[in-house]
Amino acid sequence: YRQLLEREGYAVDTAASVNDAFGKARGGGYDLAIVDFFLPDGDGDALCRQLQATPAAQGTMLAIITGSYRDDIIKRCLEAGAVECMFKNEARELFVARVGSLARQIQMQKKVAAEKLRLDGILGSVGDGVYGVDAAGVVTFINPTALRLLGYPAEDE
Repeated sequence: YRQLLEREGYAVDTAASVNDAFGKARGGGYDLAIVDFFLPDGDGDALCRQLQATPAAQGTMLAIITGSYRDDIIKRCLEAGAVECMFKNEARELFVARVGSLARQIQMQKKVAAEKLRLDGILGSVGDGVYGVDAAGVVTFINPTALRLLGYPAEDE
């Protein structure tokens, strides 16, 4: 799988165990982790749960790859935070297509996050008070100027 993904232009890192993968993930910087379900020192769903609880890895999209079609294994993986379950006996082209789909999702998420930061920066620098409400009248966002004009020192108030 490493060679296959590298041929497709992906930067790939590997880990031989849950402990190895968890140690690497704590360093952050991974967009996608494809986790084998059966690992020498534990199961992939346990690793997914560990990664979900680790601040440096929380932005990492998780996928499981397994040779098993057992419903309970697939369910455990999805409940642990995996967004995709891939199977080892599928055609390699399908595996690459699934990874490509996940990569596009990651790119879209990054674009949305960058746009949100950009808009937050604009909203925060506007000299007028600006806020938004939803259909129920609940304030969904407010800029620092509006907070100050309404007499609130902090947004959480």
